Amino acid sequence: MKSVSRILCAALLCAITCLSLAMFAACSHEHKWDEGKITAPPTCTQEGEKTYTCEDCGKTKTEKIPATGHDWDYDNAVITKQPTYSHEGSKTVMCLNTCGETKTEPIAKLPFTPNANVNSGEKIQEAIDRAEAGDIIFIKEGTYKEQLIIDKDLTIIGENNVTIGGPEDYMKMSALTAIGGESTNYSGIIMIENCTVTIDNITVKGCIESASGVSNLTHANRYIGVAAINATVNLDYVNIKDIRYDDSLFGMQNGIGLYAVAEDDGKTVTLRYSDIANFNKGAAVIRAGVSKFICEGNTVTGAGEQGITAQNGLQVACKATRTGNTLKNMKYSPEPATDWAHSSYALFIQTAQEDSVSIENNIIDNCDNGIYIAVKGS
Repeated sequence: MKSVSRILCAALLCAITCLSLAMFAACSHEHKWDEGKITAPPTCTQEGEKTYTCEDCGKTKTEKIPATGHDWDYDNAVITKQPTYSHEGSKTVMCLNTCGETKTEPIAKLPFTPNANVNSGEKIQEAIDRAEAGDIIFIKEGTYKEQLIIDKDLTIIGENNVTIGGPEDYMKMSALTAIGGESTNYSGIIMIENCTVTIDNITVKGCIESASGVSNLTHANRYIGVAAINATVNLDYVNIKDIRYDDSLFGMQNGIGLYAVAEDDGKTVTLRYSDIANFNKGAAVIRAGVSKFICEGNTVTGAGEQGITAQNGLQVACKATRTGNTLKNMKYSPEPATDWAHSSYALFIQTAQEDSVSIENNIIDNCDNGIYIAVKGS
């Protein structure tokens, strides 16, 4: 029996040894890997995987494929906010790969070198009078009680919080003569005539108490925050507020934030990233003589529900684009009710040209009416 057991053990040991040698021979050959197959494609942010198969023994192996990273399409970046002298802009960039992701990046402020600085306590008008056409005037932070009259090409930039509030005595506010067939002269806190002007980062704030009872403002002339009279005007981050009065309100068609009229071709008005609030009649009135009105990213806030007058937000009679604005709180509820009750409009458009107005992505809230459009009177 012992002999038989020894024979069986020897045979088993021999078999195991042969099997081990065979397995070693099978595993120790040089694999002939195929070109491989991508089993998990890489993405912009995640690794992929590629699998190779030995053409002789069928064994497989895998390798990681690095993430591709985003391929940002800067050539076709979309500017979501234009840069100005006082504020950065922004742009949205899309990845060209299948992920379709986007990112937002800042655009640097526009560089500038001022030709003149105005310090708090000094007069801005004196710097305007001394300036040459094309100059840049930089206004240091502060409140300036004066009316500005600009009749030359200038750029005016405010540092931080700059407020222009009209003259100490509103009885002395100057007026410009009506043009373009209009019959009412213009009295604005900032008046721009026959030139091209850029104003950046300025607050124009009327004094309600000073304006009230001054008939030259309330009835004889148009009382305006910024008046563009036969001029090309670019307003960035220009906040206009309190262009109103509380006396002699019967038949009131006055107290307007921004007013533009022109009699020469090619005059344009641009209003961007600005707020107009607490006005009597209209936030902005742009007459037909103006070639184009560009209105982007602004907020217009009316007086809410009141019985004084029907307010209009943006009243335009020329070619215009209005994008990304918020217009709110314009409701007229007189007591007793009249035929004009609830006749406030957020956007009031009267034009003689078809396809001349573009209105996109605006928010209208708490207004009697949203958009009124009349083309050639119909």
